[in-house]
Amino acid sequence: YMVAGETYFYESDGRIHGFVSLDENRLAALFVAPCMQGRGIGKKLLEKAKAVREALSLTVYVENARAVGFYQAWGFRGVVEQTDPRTGRQELIMTCDA
Repeated sequence: YMVAGETYFYESDGRIHGFVSLDENRLAALFVAPCMQGRGIGKKLLEKAKAVREALSLTVYVENARAVGFYQAWGFRGVVEQTDPRTGRQELIMTCDA
């Protein structure tokens, strides 16, 4: 999931617990280790992404209500719903002015 663009890591105690990857203005990936979720790491990674971009877009599966809610809480809004041609699942394109 890491792209050739920019990747920023969240690290503590010498271990990487999450990362965010950006491809131009697209948030290509945001992952936090399952055992570290709910501790504000995703928030910190998203803050970093917003600090280095004027605007961001992302794609998230509609069924992933937790992720959709997280991004909405951070100012993202859904602009297009479409079918992922690789999986056949519904996905939502979201945008946000950083």
